Amino acid sequence: ELDAGETHLLEAITAAERTGNRRTRAEAWVRLLRLEHLRGRYDRLNVYRAQAEAAVELAGNDPDQRAMLLQFVGTMLAAQGRRDEAKAVLRRALAANPDAPDWDRGTILESLALADEIAGDVRSALEPLAQSRALIEQGLGPSHPRVAHSLESLAVAWLDVLEPARARVEMARALAIFEPALGTHRSVAIAHDIMGFIELELADTAAAADQHRQARSEERRVGKECRSR
Repeated sequence: ELDAGETHLLEAITAAERTGNRRTRAEAWVRLLRLEHLRGRYDRLNVYRAQAEAAVELAGNDPDQRAMLLQFVGTMLAAQGRRDEAKAVLRRALAANPDAPDWDRGTILESLALADEIAGDVRSALEPLAQSRALIEQGLGPSHPRVAHSLESLAVAWLDVLEPARARVEMARALAIFEPALGTHRSVAIAHDIMGFIELELADTAAAADQHRQARSEERRVGKECRSR
């Protein structure tokens, strides 16, 4: 619900300015930048980046906020294929908050990997993806869904470099976390779909068809749950 999210963030900025709450104002500007990334509206990067940077500085340059801001900027630059700029900003994000929790640092490493992947250099992304998964698992525990998302990213990277056997190992781990943690969920459907492509690359057409059937079945269950709410 990105349109509603934008409305609430703009209201938060107005309220924070009225009450002099600089920290909340900075937080809202940073999250507005993230929202525009989710929309793919990269033309707003420079406008919102300037506003967010000024707000974070005015609020005292909190290390958490500074790192978050730099991570969102770096991710947006990566999505535009501006790899060198993106990686420079993301390295600053890592340095901005040396006391950040493991899983926060792991997500920044994921963004660094994304910059390489979008540039077509998937092999360079493999190491930061593995490091990211280890940090996220260390911070959140081995059964957290965020770990499964990280494993899925690693599986897709292995598939992209034509190493489907390694991709299958990572994807199987992801599914083993997703299914008990999330129940009926679109992430489960996507995971089965990816596993289907992995099995196809391994020339196991029966297993591939089974995974795609499970993905389709899960999507239907998700749709029914959404309609019943």
